Amino acid sequence: MHLWLGRAGVHGIDPISYMDMGDAFMRGNWNAAANGLWSPLYPLLLGAALSFVKPSASWEFPLVHVVGFIIYIGAIFSFDFLWSEFGRALRERSTSKRRRWVVFPDRSWMVIGYCLFLWVSLLMIRVTDESPDMLVAMAVYAACALLMRITDGRARIGTFVVLGVVLGLGYLAKTILFPLSLVFLVVAAVGTYKQQQSLARPLVAFVVFLVIASPLLCILSRAKGRFTFGDSGTINYLWHVEGVPRTYWQGNYPGSGAPIHPPRLILANPAVYEFAAPFAVTFSPWYDPSYWYEGMHLHFDFKKQIRALAEGVGIYHGLFFKPGAVLIAISLILLLVGGSLRDALGRWDLLMPALAGLGAYALVHVEARYVGSFILVFWGAVLSQVRLPESELAVRLLRFSTLAIAIIYSVELCAGTYATAVDEKEVTAEMQESQQLAQGIREAGLRSGDRSAIIGGISGMIWARLAKTQIVANLPDDKDFWSQAPDARSKALSALASTGARVVVAEAVPAWAATAGWMRIGQTDFYVHALSPAATADPTQRK
Repeated sequence: MHLWLGRAGVHGIDPISYMDMGDAFMRGNWNAAANGLWSPLYPLLLGAALSFVKPSASWEFPLVHVVGFIIYIGAIFSFDFLWSEFGRALRERSTSKRRRWVVFPDRSWMVIGYCLFLWVSLLMIRVTDESPDMLVAMAVYAACALLMRITDGRARIGTFVVLGVVLGLGYLAKTILFPLSLVFLVVAAVGTYKQQQSLARPLVAFVVFLVIASPLLCILSRAKGRFTFGDSGTINYLWHVEGVPRTYWQGNYPGSGAPIHPPRLILANPAVYEFAAPFAVTFSPWYDPSYWYEGMHLHFDFKKQIRALAEGVGIYHGLFFKPGAVLIAISLILLLVGGSLRDALGRWDLLMPALAGLGAYALVHVEARYVGSFILVFWGAVLSQVRLPESELAVRLLRFSTLAIAIIYSVELCAGTYATAVDEKEVTAEMQESQQLAQGIREAGLRSGDRSAIIGGISGMIWARLAKTQIVANLPDDKDFWSQAPDARSKALSALASTGARVVVAEAVPAWAATAGWMRIGQTDFYVHALSPAATADPTQRK
């Protein structure tokens, strides 16, 4: 619990965009859902919490983690639903007309399940991160549990209605669940057909899914002028496979097309970009990257695709063999002792969506937090098929397997928790620095709602959210700026001031410039320089 309540900061700048979207929703701006990269459900939850509690700026981030904790509790219930369905199926497999079988006892099965759940939740999805991936896991677990009921012939019409609701909400949480929902629905249709039941039932699930998904489909398609369920896959393909720069694309990438509305290059040397419109948010280029990349064409390159697949396979190798090697070894041994490796395919209804999810990410970009839920479903589907001929040796073998899994994953969780604690200290230190930055720029005359500019990278934007300022311009290459002659620096500052920015913030200002109009902010390495359209000269001189 302390991992949430003891934290005040966030990882990276993604959460800032989610919070800005949430603010837009609470203002009644439902067009904010027309975001090609960030899906609306997680921002909507954040916006509702912020609107209801109305915390001060410094307490917004702890509240984000309270929301994350509530989502995690929901994921526990969803997982328990799935694992209980696995347990029921195990008990049914323990009996046969011809012979008796031994399967994992209920207690052992729950130990294995919660070891896997904690491993996936704490070390892969990382529940302290601010992302919709735990919402995705919740949807995946619930959908898989419902699929088991359908393919095992225990579903009523309400089961299909709930499946459609879960898949629809999953799509609202993350774009990839739109195509994956079609996989779930196809599996439901096949399972229904095998049970000799009416195919109208999976059709009901499909209709319910479309009813929930259609508002977002309409908003996105209308905003983009084409049918789309989201541009997340396209944008990530451009970034991770084709290697397109993540910000400030100006059409200067071979075969990439022509930008329709790129960030405006208002000065070429040093490069200064302005992006005050159309989004009045903390940092517009990262609020909806699909807007700034409108007009870019996918350029398929076979070598780059193979390289991306190889990288994905390499990441999967690490995820499955560390510490998944113990699961692989135990599964192979038990399945062989049980009689046939073909038993591993018995839960085809869950293996199909799990492998579809893993395969979809492998084509573009794999991160542990993206695929953790699919890995858990995969292992649940495999281990639930283990059954051994009844004997004392079989009972002991299953007990030993449970103990081995519990020990290995407990050690892994302890090591991972320690590493997470170290990371949280860095996040807390960043938050403290951001609070100093926010206070410093207020002292420099910036008021809530004023515009600001930055020189250098965009890795940290917490201070801007705290100060309630809109960053409208960026000079990305700080080294280039400081290497320029005084006149060129003055021209660059004039360009930044012309955007309406009242101050410019920079990190690691050279010592020779620190006393010439640049004020150090607290004990940080950041400096602030006041700007105004009428006074744009840079007094800095190289000594």
